[in-house]
Amino acid sequence: MKKILLPLLSLVLVLFSCENEALEGDFSGLDGENSPSSIVGTWALVSFNNTISSTGEVNGTTIESNNIVESTDTNYNMTFTAANTFNAAGNYGYNVNSTVNGQNSIQDLSLDDVNGSGSYTVNGNEMTVNGAFFTLEFQGMDLSQAQGEQTLDFSITDNGQTLTFIQDTTETNTIPGGGSTTAVVTGTSIWSLVTTTNTSCADAVDATSLAEDAYNNDTTNAGLCNAYKTALQNQITVCGDANGSIQAIIDGLNCNSNDDNLLLKQMIWTELDGTTDTEEFFYDGNNLTSVTVDGILFNSYTYENDLLTKIETYDVNGALIDYTIPEYNSNNQLIVYTVYINSDNQGIRFELTYNTDGTITEKKYLGDLDSQSNLSSETIITIGNNQILQKSRDDGFVVTYAYDTANGKFKNISNLQTLNLISGDFSGFINSGLNNVLSYTENDNGTVVVPEEYVYTYNSSNYPETSSDYYEGALDTTREYIYE
Repeated sequence: MKKILLPLLSLVLVLFSCENEALEGDFSGLDGENSPSSIVGTWALVSFNNTISSTGEVNGTTIESNNIVESTDTNYNMTFTAANTFNAAGNYGYNVNSTVNGQNSIQDLSLDDVNGSGSYTVNGNEMTVNGAFFTLEFQGMDLSQAQGEQTLDFSITDNGQTLTFIQDTTETNTIPGGGSTTAVVTGTSIWSLVTTTNTSCADAVDATSLAEDAYNNDTTNAGLCNAYKTALQNQITVCGDANGSIQAIIDGLNCNSNDDNLLLKQMIWTELDGTTDTEEFFYDGNNLTSVTVDGILFNSYTYENDLLTKIETYDVNGALIDYTIPEYNSNNQLIVYTVYINSDNQGIRFELTYNTDGTITEKKYLGDLDSQSNLSSETIITIGNNQILQKSRDDGFVVTYAYDTANGKFKNISNLQTLNLISGDFSGFINSGLNNVLSYTENDNGTVVVPEEYVYTYNSSNYPETSSDYYEGALDTTREYIYE
């Protein structure tokens, strides 16, 4: 049985880039109604758009990408209080049109149960924010971009009814080992005033009670769940939350539909001769804890505070083949992982650098179990549509991936970014991210082949139900997917 362990990365494009760094732009044509009091209230997201263009050369390889992001539907509110705090919650959908080195792909995506909070101050048309306008606990990774204190520009127009953020920034990033990239980001997000905070505390409590009753009558309704969450947040705005009990209720609400929380339980492989193998996946919550093949342990996963800390791989006799130790930065991003192969006294260390243009530089070092210092290769990982689009190695070997627009079979597993980055080399078991791989293309210094292609059928929740896997154009295996 052939195991296809493709390296996929699930990252959310920065939809509200203007909230992530200081904004630049000409606001002379706006009404200039900004003041500390005019920002207070609840604002509903109307629309957003971003264009992120990146060009550069890395180790002799030219990289050109252009991502156009436009909202498709929004149900996301943000409340600024007179006490200089803010909170936000809801969901939104968006379309991504991405072109990387001439290869275009289009996806319709959505994010549910998004939330954020923090404090702010206003000085003219400048707002200084400490916290995140939105927080994404997405596939086990905190994807919040606006952390710590940052200053941005804003404008309130239409007699106080419209809030606008605009961005036009350019960033140049030097790549370790040679080369640089330049990213140009332009974008706008528009918000409409929903309510001011003149509501009495009693009215806010009554509104929360009504929203709670409606939600309790249908706890599977994501819209009612988000409406209850918004009412709770408004109650905090108006009444306060001295002991944190209201916020605890908000934190405990999961407004995703049941279909959005499916976990892959079994993957049944059928070879051309009719023989089958069954992979079974075991979880603690959304943490993948182990994988078996026909009842025999293949991988085990260890966590501390829900953060992946160790992966172990075993042979059919139960002997340990290798184990991987990940290391993280203060934002819980994977920055190093080391693979230890006891039988060969071999150690392989991978160091990751996150570049400002969205690419990742991965350096591979070889050595023994004690030290790994011999640089073997350097790879640039290009991201688009929240997934790996290309891996370009410094010896001229390039792999490019294509995806469907359906739900990825592993999309709800926690720590997914870490698992996907590691799975490209050792000890991983994940071969999809937000979506599913349709094919990958290898370009070895001008020699191009498409070794693997996948054709799926989907269930009513738009997850893969079956797949036919082709190797060099010929059917190789079929798979059936069972969820829980």
